[in-house]
Amino acid sequence: MKMITCTECEHAVAILDIFNDAILTSTALYDYKPRHIDCMTPWFATKLTNNVPVLGLEDGQGTLLGFASYGTFRAWPIRQAAFKFDRWLDLAFYQQILDTPLKPVEG
Repeated sequence: MKMITCTECEHAVAILDIFNDAILTSTALYDYKPRHIDCMTPWFATKLTNNVPVLGLEDGQGTLLGFASYGTFRAWPIRQAAFKFDRWLDLAFYQQILDTPLKPVEG
């Protein structure tokens, strides 16, 4: 596995898949309907404009396993000083983590 900086052209579809899974299976994004690929251009543009990195984790085959970023939390005037840190995992990678037995720490 390696840490990378995500780009729109290389990772927008994978990030969108992770977002849409979260929308369909949780309330984490406060959305009710899956997002369309068109929403990824402004999402990446906002990150770029605000100099906010989108960091990803790829496996040996270049599959995006998850990503993390930060930014304003609900960009409303009342929350101008509030920031959030998000991290999202691909469902298959998350399941792989859950299926991996914990190893005791040697001491």
